[in-house]
Amino acid sequence: MSDENKSTIAAMVRAKSLLQNRASDPDFVNIVSLIEKYINDHCAHHIIYDTIDITPDTSKTIQYCTECYTDFPHPS
Repeated sequence: MSDENKSTIAAMVRAKSLLQNRASDPDFVNIVSLIEKYINDHCAHHIIYDTIDITPDTSKTIQYCTECYTDFPHPS
């Protein structure tokens, strides 16, 4: 992924984060939806697997993109 594309994806991720707080406004919901589509279509997802603690005795494996932070369902 080019530096320009990485910068654009990073800007879109920041914008999405800021706008999600306005979820009660239909215009903002639409904008967030368009941002999510852009990220999904243009990010060259670099997916990693990680483990998070659920309780002191239980953990869960997750997978997400290190570029756009989109999480993906982990195959069982």
